[in-house]
Amino acid sequence: MLPPALVVQQSPESSLARLAPELQTAVAELKRLGYMLSQASAPPNTRGVVELKHSGSPNTLVVVFQPAQVKIHLNVPLSDALYGQSETLKKQLAAAFPELEQFYLGSSDGKNLANLSLISTSATPPTAWYAETLATLQRADKQLVGTPSPQLDALALDEAFKSGVQEHLRALTTNRFTVSQLEKRESSALTPPYFVQLLAKDTKGDESMVAFFPQAKATLYTTSTEISLTKPRELAERELSAELSKLLPEAKISFLGSLATPSMSTLKLAYPVSARGQFSLVEQLESFHLARLFARRGPASYSEKEQKLLAKLSVNAFQKSVITQVKREGWRIDDAYGFAREKEPLGGYLAISRSEAPAPNAALAPLSLKIHHNAVDIDAVGFLSAKSEAERERFQEQLQKTYPAFKVTVLSSSLTPGYDRVVLTLSEALPASDVPIKLLAILLRLQETLAQVTSPAR
Repeated sequence: MLPPALVVQQSPESSLARLAPELQTAVAELKRLGYMLSQASAPPNTRGVVELKHSGSPNTLVVVFQPAQVKIHLNVPLSDALYGQSETLKKQLAAAFPELEQFYLGSSDGKNLANLSLISTSATPPTAWYAETLATLQRADKQLVGTPSPQLDALALDEAFKSGVQEHLRALTTNRFTVSQLEKRESSALTPPYFVQLLAKDTKGDESMVAFFPQAKATLYTTSTEISLTKPRELAERELSAELSKLLPEAKISFLGSLATPSMSTLKLAYPVSARGQFSLVEQLESFHLARLFARRGPASYSEKEQKLLAKLSVNAFQKSVITQVKREGWRIDDAYGFAREKEPLGGYLAISRSEAPAPNAALAPLSLKIHHNAVDIDAVGFLSAKSEAERERFQEQLQKTYPAFKVTVLSSSLTPGYDRVVLTLSEALPASDVPIKLLAILLRLQETLAQVTSPAR
């Protein structure tokens, strides 16, 4: 999003450059550990404060350089379920990590957070202290998100199978799933005659069932979830079966009728054991969220302006399906025109956004799609305070390492004096076969990434 034209904010790197050299050295070490600087300042009674983020984690790292010590805070977002266990978690942390200076668990601005912190014994701790301190905080974070190993250890299971389940539980908790109702169930149809079943709840509160089976020293699993529908059963079955079969071709789709309301139905999605090699456990559960979005959406609705824009296009069935999917998922079409490339059929360009107001006149379209006859190119554009040429190059390299899924370019923009343009481009065109499955996820990821990169805090 373009900042107000009369407010030019200092970049974090420029602010960092005004801090003491030993503070800059400490931040350089944190960057080496994979963190990216998002804020730097020098509030009263401190030598400086920096905030950093890591692309592989939702946590925020804050380092406060006090006059005689250094204090590191790791702020960890908590699900409602974990926040409800605050007192229990505090006791667990106090017992497991007595060296923690602080382990506050609270809620503000509608967000649940845990603040884990450690403090140095000197004003200039050795470089290695930062890596060691982070390792301790990250171990505390893993315990905080509730790895349910005590529940698993209480079950009589084969050790190899138990180890396999534990690895999957670690992946779930790392991705902020809350695990509950973990239990062992008997089944004479299996060899060995038991399996482990649990409920996994994501940060949006949606639940999925996971069942683990021991087989020939391997840990197999199946996943399933139920989605309540608001449409009559016959209509839901006709519309959703066709679309979800394209979106999730490996999933088994079924509908469960309601005795209380015969016209209504519940959609059940399940991945069989055979899908395990194609999608990880986390990917399977995340795909259920996409299915929920499809099940809840209404028909594509076009404004008068959008209808006029699209009337200029000559599109084939594939291109029309892309436009329809974009609109159904809540994107607004701000611009559209046709384009041609040598020896290729006509294509359609769409500039889209999700904001309430149109994109600023001085900025380019925040997201754009070039829809070829059988593939889609996607990119996103944002603006941030202008940097020098050397700063732009360093910043571009930093962004490229942080967001390897996209090609990143940072350019000086004549359209907006005082601001640089950040362009994120999908590395390869999305083929028609992948559009039903991946388009929505890519657009949302681009939108979130662009918001992080160009936020005023940067």
